Amino acid sequence: MNYILEYQLQNIDKYLLLDSDMFLIDYFDVNKYIQYDFAIVLQSRNNFKINYFWNGIYYFNMIKIKDVELLNWNCCKDCDVGGMMQEWFKKQMLNLYIPTTDEIRWSNNLFRTDNIYFIKHLWSCSWDITELPKNIEDNKLLINFLENDVRNQNGKFFCEIYDNTFLHYRAGGNWRREGLELHKKLTQLLKECLL
Repeated sequence: MNYILEYQLQNIDKYLLLDSDMFLIDYFDVNKYIQYDFAIVLQSRNNFKINYFWNGIYYFNMIKIKDVELLNWNCCKDCDVGGMMQEWFKKQMLNLYIPTTDEIRWSNNLFRTDNIYFIKHLWSCSWDITELPKNIEDNKLLINFLENDVRNQNGKFFCEIYDNTFLHYRAGGNWRREGLELHKKLTQLLKECLL
């Protein structure tokens, strides 16, 4: 991630980065993000005392972003990738209200500042068919895929949805050691849904 960041700093432009197992499930208009300096998925740890953002989907307008010397995708104590972004994020949010991840998810409000757009998401194994975004309620193939994913737990979907538009297949790098055959089967089913 820091290698990508170095490239972005040397090649000033607007960037939308997606995790390698993130897929469009509906039309996406990039204008939704480009009016902001950045769009992020908030991550919180230690009872919301540590706030940073996830590296799996983000929008950076490197032309406008300030304090670039504080951008750092390294981990830190009690955090995963991007934990060190908390210093940069703290400076951007100085004297501004930081919503909780629950507020972003459960509220019908869009959380944003003049410069920041907070991306809403349904995180893994915490949501089911009752929270399915309205824009994909008629997508029978995708619903079938979600409901029959063997990785689901306690009736909750393993896959994630971001901004009602991006499906995160999740664990595509096999870090859960589920085996190549499982992922071949699941990705073939997902491919059929998306195409």
